[in-house]
Amino acid sequence: MLGLRTAPRTLWRYVAREVLAYSGLALLGTTGILLAHNLTRRAGGLVEVGITFSDLIQVGGALALVVVSYAAPISFLFGVLFATLRLSSDSEMTAMRTCGLGPGALVAPTLALGLVFSLATAYVMIEVEHQARHDVRATIRDAVIRGGFIEAHSFQRLGDRVIYVDRHDAERRQLEGVLIEDRSNGRPFILVSARGRYEIDEAAEEIRFSLTDGDIHLPPGRSETDRYRRISFETLDYPVQLSQIVGDLLRPVRPKQMSLAELREVVTRAAAGDTLSGLHERNPVAYTLEAHRRFALPWAPALFALLAVPLGSIRARSPGAVALLLCLLTAAGYYLLGQFGQILAEREQVPPALAVWAPNALFGLLAAALLWRSRSPGGLSLRLGLRRRGKRTSERAAPVPLPERRAEERGGA
Repeated sequence: MLGLRTAPRTLWRYVAREVLAYSGLALLGTTGILLAHNLTRRAGGLVEVGITFSDLIQVGGALALVVVSYAAPISFLFGVLFATLRLSSDSEMTAMRTCGLGPGALVAPTLALGLVFSLATAYVMIEVEHQARHDVRATIRDAVIRGGFIEAHSFQRLGDRVIYVDRHDAERRQLEGVLIEDRSNGRPFILVSARGRYEIDEAAEEIRFSLTDGDIHLPPGRSETDRYRRISFETLDYPVQLSQIVGDLLRPVRPKQMSLAELREVVTRAAAGDTLSGLHERNPVAYTLEAHRRFALPWAPALFALLAVPLGSIRARSPGAVALLLCLLTAAGYYLLGQFGQILAEREQVPPALAVWAPNALFGLLAAALLWRSRSPGGLSLRLGLRRRGKRTSERAAPVPLPERRAEERGGA
């Protein structure tokens, strides 16, 4: 039996080793899934702008820093749930009770680890995340500026357009033998030009082609009156919006790409009557929500630590499956509640601070209630009820000793 002094230290090391091992594996898997989802969703646009393999590595590294702020709390929750469920399933929790250590003894080490995860998440969200988003935007912008989206003697797709050139001078941005097929509008057309050049307008977020000595070919439409047309031109300005190629990656600066100082500056400007022109969001509530989010969400690992200990004290035949199910339900409830509050705040139905901090308050109360119920010898009410019912059944089914049974038979006879 462990001594009173050595038990907490041994228990802390044991719990830390178990939780960190499972949390680390879950962090690798969750980060990989979220990173793959983000990259595959943007893969088409990234290839179309001519991004290189080194650029892709930079984008992947920056996106990994972004998704880790969401993956770390969920992974830590799974680690605590799996560790505590395994302790209960292997009867190690029963052995702890024989040493005078109930489930409450797991709260201190898991909460300490949760605070460490919370501090790490806070650092990423406050100091790293917005800079990583800036790095993604800068890498894609550089790929567009150096003209990687155009390659001579090759058909390149730009959104709903296909472009082909005979010669491309990337330094001077000059083109020769240009052919563009445009299907972005209701009636497609083909544009042919002897020469031209292009410019990147970052303010307007577009690629502007200046073409000379060419023709526009309009094929017949569905209507009988829409016949084949050929329109010649000496000069033609042909713009292509970058948003049609890479989505919203190069849109004006968004709240999540700003530092705390920039967010507060925007809120001050909006309070002074500024229309916030040139920014992605014109509603100042979005910037207030983002400022609160960077301080509220990092508390999630600490809250999950308090919540996972009583939930993990339930015995289960498959700890991994139960841990995964409880993790998904808990994380989904927490983040969906925050998303719902954000929608209400944007509609000005609740204050932004209440919308962001309400999930923390509700989950804190839920964790406190479950911890209070788990203080009883039987743990949660579900386990306690099962134990009592099994005990009464065993008492009713107990056999009558043989001498007493024979005495009762003689008396009856």
